[in-house]
Amino acid sequence: MSTSVSAAPKLRGSYAKTPAQRERIVDAAFAEFIEVGFAEATINGIARRAEMSRAGILHHFATKTDVLAATLARCDAVIDAHMEGRRGVDVVRGILSLFDGDQALADVMRVQGALSAEALRPDHPAHAHFARRFAAIADALDEAFAVMGVEGRATTDVPTAQIARESLALAEGLFLQWLRGDTDVDVAAAVRRHVQRFFSVDA
Repeated sequence: MSTSVSAAPKLRGSYAKTPAQRERIVDAAFAEFIEVGFAEATINGIARRAEMSRAGILHHFATKTDVLAATLARCDAVIDAHMEGRRGVDVVRGILSLFDGDQALADVMRVQGALSAEALRPDHPAHAHFARRFAAIADALDEAFAVMGVEGRATTDVPTAQIARESLALAEGLFLQWLRGDTDVDVAAAVRRHVQRFFSVDA
């Protein structure tokens, strides 16, 4: 009996292009959300950037909120892949490198920065998403600092949870400053200096 996996049937017509078209729409949404934010973004604007019709966008995403969800899903996937398998000081290195990484990471950070600032409003559709993500990042950083303490890297008795939240607040604030046009801000360097106040880190 054969154990080979059967090849998926080839798709025909417009269905064959659906995954690529969805990615194209999300690419356009990245640019739209970075430039004007979610509230001011429109399906027509995303369609223009994607060089598609409004009907073409709505064929893949019923609402602008659905486009937002796909955008956030891509951001999460890129960041999760970047952080996968990291532990202890390598978590710190991973977070720092989000701010001075390659173009794909830069695009993700720019759209996340723009959307997270806007999502401070409780009625924003991404409000709960960012609350969960930031809480998860804070917990991961707290755990990383705890591991670093066990490894003998700690130079303070300040609770690790407090250091984690302070570090993330500094990163978020400076990154928003950078997004506003202060390109002299070096987020990674500033956060690195802050962490080195509490831990011996060569990150």
